[in-house]
Amino acid sequence: MIGFWRDIPTSRSGEVRFARMSKTSGKGIRSRSGSRFVIDDQQKIRAVIYYPLSTGRNMEEIVRLVDALRTTDEHSVSTPANWTPENKAMVSPPKTKDEANERMNSDDLDCVDWYYCRKDIK
Repeated sequence: MIGFWRDIPTSRSGEVRFARMSKTSGKGIRSRSGSRFVIDDQQKIRAVIYYPLSTGRNMEEIVRLVDALRTTDEHSVSTPANWTPENKAMVSPPKTKDEANERMNSDDLDCVDWYYCRKDIK
């Protein structure tokens, strides 16, 4: 589960420092940009968002991203573009014919077809 939010410096020197911390090369970072990193409680980088410094950040999208990552971890689902917590999430496709038939008859799932089902996660 995503356990915390950490702001990493967004200047060129901050990006180089981050590149060194994550054992990637700091060379080649030429343009100045603002960046946001979503790091989970296991210290894994789950998402990186870069913006030109001239462009403002959309905090609603960043919060939506964190909500989607938490939902994916907790419910083993996928979240489509523009997904928000009040929407249904996508369920992974079935692995067998029996599982596909079972899903089509399930009251817990909203199935468009045997391979595309959604479920409420509330």
